[in-house]
Amino acid sequence: MSINLIAFSYAMKFLKKDDEILLNQAEYASNVLHWFRVAKLIGAKIKFIPLDKCQLTLKNVQKI
Repeated sequence: MSINLIAFSYAMKFLKKDDEILLNQAEYASNVLHWFRVAKLIGAKIKFIPLDKCQLTLKNVQKI
């Protein structure tokens, strides 16, 4: 419920068409689905940050 609240209250106010929403590859569907819905409504893009040995690294964030 809290992710839904953040996704819609923050994103709908501050994100706009063609902005990017960054998620990592290990996110649970219960998190990702809210962001996909927001992206569809406002025209934003979803990008997934690859993981390195199951860890999120700054290097991988910089790659995208």
